[in-house]
Amino acid sequence: MPLLTKINRRTWIALWAQDRRRSRANGLLPAPVLRAAYPDLLQWDWDCPNPYRWNAYLSLDGGVTFFMPGDYWISGDGREFAPDGGSEFYFIVGVDANGKEITQRSNSVRPDDGIAPPVPVALLPGLLAYWPMDEDTGLYNDASGNQNDLTLNGQTLEYFTGKLGTAIVSVDYTSSLTAPVALIGNFSISFWIKTAQENFFTCLSQATSGCIGYLFYGHSGGFSFQVYTGDAETNPNFIQDVSSGSFGPVGGTISDGEWHHVVGVLNGQEASLYIDGVLADAVTGEFPLIPSANPMMLFDNNTCLGQTVIGSMDEVGVWQRALSAEDVGMLFNNGNGLAYGNF
Repeated sequence: MPLLTKINRRTWIALWAQDRRRSRANGLLPAPVLRAAYPDLLQWDWDCPNPYRWNAYLSLDGGVTFFMPGDYWISGDGREFAPDGGSEFYFIVGVDANGKEITQRSNSVRPDDGIAPPVPVALLPGLLAYWPMDEDTGLYNDASGNQNDLTLNGQTLEYFTGKLGTAIVSVDYTSSLTAPVALIGNFSISFWIKTAQENFFTCLSQATSGCIGYLFYGHSGGFSFQVYTGDAETNPNFIQDVSSGSFGPVGGTISDGEWHHVVGVLNGQEASLYIDGVLADAVTGEFPLIPSANPMMLFDNNTCLGQTVIGSMDEVGVWQRALSAEDVGMLFNNGNGLAYGNF
């Protein structure tokens, strides 16, 4: 009669737990591969159909123990997660409608381990002002260090989630922001805008009541960058509808309630308008710009060409030079935007 090998209780428990883990893993879908992505994102690869939702677990003790905060889950087709903090470890696991885990647990990763992209220092020359519209910068402060801070006129501008950080939101037609910036010669203005307003509106301008100066405005047929380069008596050269009045990513308009990137460029004999990284149109004329006696205004139009916009603006930058198409592409950043801190 063969002798049975004796094992102690500790060894038996270890073997039982190992078999249980193997058995459990064999009934689960593969683990997602989690990785950190700059600036503070967690992203993962997954070759199978999405589970009912992904649960994200957090560790506050360097990865020794994990717990799931009540709202740390992602449903639908999302394959990335932006946690509240970036210095702690996280892992994710897929669950079914009953909360049962149906995938193996991912590796644990810290969002702060994401590698920052190269800094595009080419955007810094000629920068006059940059307004991130973020709470931690004072909302209206100029991040460029040139002290071109915005001034609030009225009391009804609010802030909400922006393209990057927060954004300033106009909720009626009574308030605006004034910028102490005077542009001459070649210049460029970049901003993100989100609005569902379809009727005529102006979102940024520096013009008199006779529209001497420049302005950005939207209408039912598109979005335009207008530059006045003469006076009505001696040289009435009125560059109007640089977008040809019909350019827009959705139905010929940007008024779809989504974020869109706008850049207006004056360069020598040409005024150009970019929308979402694409050259919408360019118009030649007798430049340079005839400057306005009024200040630059956001959410207002200096009494020129109709009403102001109801919507949000974010990441507004002003350059005393003409940005190149490559510069515009860096600012658009494949639709992700580029914060001033990454210049």
